[in-house]
Amino acid sequence: MANEMVVTSLNQAQSFMAPMVKFNKLTVANLEKMMHFQYPALMSYADIGLGQMKVAAEVTSPEDVSAFFKSQMAATALRHKMLDDVKEFADMAMAFKADFDQLTQENHPPEPRPTIPTKAAA
Repeated sequence: MANEMVVTSLNQAQSFMAPMVKFNKLTVANLEKMMHFQYPALMSYADIGLGQMKVAAEVTSPEDVSAFFKSQMAATALRHKMLDDVKEFADMAMAFKADFDQLTQENHPPEPRPTIPTKAAA
């Protein structure tokens, strides 16, 4: 009898904890995906920035200034890369939200809303 109560309690605890375990796994997987995305992006931004700083440090004449400003067209490429990265990051965030919403609905379906009688029905 006591053994059955322990087994029942453990089963109830498992079913209670299952949604939280799924949420934790979903969160960890999402954080890992975002980290793997952000780290290389950060490195590429740093490389581009350091490259521009190195070129700027070599400016010593008016001709160098002119060449430096022409080389700043690379900043346009950086801006496009950053916009693409922001869009991809937003897509990942939306996918996480969709997965989270699905998990929520699986474990807590929405309750029906009470209907409010209208004047015509009264």
